[in-house]
Amino acid sequence: MALLIGISLLTLLFQRIGWGTVFPILAYIGWQFLWVGCYFLLPIALAGQAWRTLFAKNRDRGFWTFLLASWIGLACNWLLPVAQIGGELVKARLLAKPNEDIEPWATMVIDKTFQVLTQICFAPLGLVLLMFHRWDKAVFIGGGLAMLILLAMVIFLLRIQKRGLFVMSSRLLQKMMKQEKSESLSRLSESMDLRVREIYSTPLVLMRAFSWRMAFRFGMAGEIYLIMILMGHPVRYHEAVILESLAQTIRMAAFLIPGGLGVQEGTITLIGASLGIPVSQGLALSLARRARELMVGLPALLAWWISSLRENDAAYD
Repeated sequence: MALLIGISLLTLLFQRIGWGTVFPILAYIGWQFLWVGCYFLLPIALAGQAWRTLFAKNRDRGFWTFLLASWIGLACNWLLPVAQIGGELVKARLLAKPNEDIEPWATMVIDKTFQVLTQICFAPLGLVLLMFHRWDKAVFIGGGLAMLILLAMVIFLLRIQKRGLFVMSSRLLQKMMKQEKSESLSRLSESMDLRVREIYSTPLVLMRAFSWRMAFRFGMAGEIYLIMILMGHPVRYHEAVILESLAQTIRMAAFLIPGGLGVQEGTITLIGASLGIPVSQGLALSLARRARELMVGLPALLAWWISSLRENDAAYD
């Protein structure tokens, strides 16, 4: 149902703006769009480093391991109907070898919390910059409501982590498992919850992880800045921050719609119009980001599939 809603929004948007006014803009970029894919290595690296910072020093797997896992996790959230959660589980599973290793799971929960928290911090910056640029009531109300939804999500995440997220989750699995496996799962869950609390008791680690994740937000704004240059309609960097902060906040709040389909396009087009960007350029910008998700994400899903095949073959041997 959510996917149908997203498709309907996107269809209405195209009918209103017109297909013929958008695709010539994308065609203008041509082969230069490869630069966007190359640039996106920077946000992926920042995301990987933010997650890596939460690991204990003796559990560090190396920068490239985190980059690969973050790349695959982002691709899952972009291209699969996983409500922005499945990619986090996948990236933790990639590093959780052997299965008794609790570090990837505990840090993944905190990293996801920081993803939402930094977006909440990033959105007010976009709203303030927008007010200085031009007052737009619809964008302000939409951004404010999305922030409230994300704030409720953060409060919920923190509360269940405090109560013991993994222990609570394990109770559902225990009913489907044999007794000896159930007891092992219970011990692992308690250890994971304990590790989450230990990380939260290290302020310097949390500050570093938060800083890397905020750098990721600003890096994503840099992608918009680059795409607009390639489209022949350059914007100033603070305008790219406005677009990224508010559009991503609303897309994250609409997490039930797979990939934010239709939501991202409508939001970027609306915010772009308030900044003086023609609606055809705004929609082309959103579609360019979709194209980047495919260009960067499909190879990641292929790498994940190959990794799964190798893992299954090793388990069979």
